[in-house]
Amino acid sequence: MSYFNVVKCQICGRQYQSSYGKICSRCLDDIEIAFGHIRDYMYDNRDKNISVEDILENIEVSEKIVLHLMKEKRLELKSVTGNTGLFCQVCKKPISSGTMCGQCDAELKKSIISVLPKTQPPPQTAVKEEKKERGGAKMHIRSDQNR
Repeated sequence: MSYFNVVKCQICGRQYQSSYGKICSRCLDDIEIAFGHIRDYMYDNRDKNISVEDILENIEVSEKIVLHLMKEKRLELKSVTGNTGLFCQVCKKPISSGTMCGQCDAELKKSIISVLPKTQPPPQTAVKEEKKERGGAKMHIRSDQNR
């Protein structure tokens, strides 16, 4: 028996039954179509410093979809100029994609690594030692005489 939750789509706001995710199937389709149009627009204008406003003015797409693609890191602006509508969840600086700025992301990774247990390097196995003695792994071809 499968269980479905009634949730509100993060893009369009309509309620739907979902076993996973927070975006309805209609909006997922719209996101994929919009991504293709945005990708083509950015490719055709790769010499320009494109902003969210440029995308919204030149492509018929909702700002929620553009921001969703940026949060998923499927869309990244060359530089952060003005208000991108996307902010670091930690320090609130404007960012070009994802959910955190590079500095906060690095600090989080450093904190995680510091609490992980220190592991010993794996012991050298006899096979590795044997390969070193032979000068590394080699391929041996069996001749027809030995068959």
